[in-house]
Amino acid sequence: MKNEEKILNERIRLAKEELIGVRDSKVPYRLPSGTWIEIPEPEEIHTKGFWAKKNFKVKEGEEPITKIKIWKNYQKTGCSKLVYKETAFYAEHQVEEKEKKHE
Repeated sequence: MKNEEKILNERIRLAKEELIGVRDSKVPYRLPSGTWIEIPEPEEIHTKGFWAKKNFKVKEGEEPITKIKIWKNYQKTGCSKLVYKETAFYAEHQVEEKEKKHE
């Protein structure tokens, strides 16, 4: 299973348990039977690193909403290594925009 599928499945699980919200928009979802349906789009979850790239930071005192084993690509001195690693994820409601630095 691809990382994107694992993350979407986890977002759906968290939304069903009402740990994260859902949006008004719909996303396609494939049932185990192979049938495609549209479901309400669950709130986004991402790693701290992803949120940081989008100029957000995890709010102080927040714990990960979930941990998922995903494939991560690590690069060191010209070598690339794919690792299956448990990774912490944070929901939209757990982050805030970073303050802009005044120069």
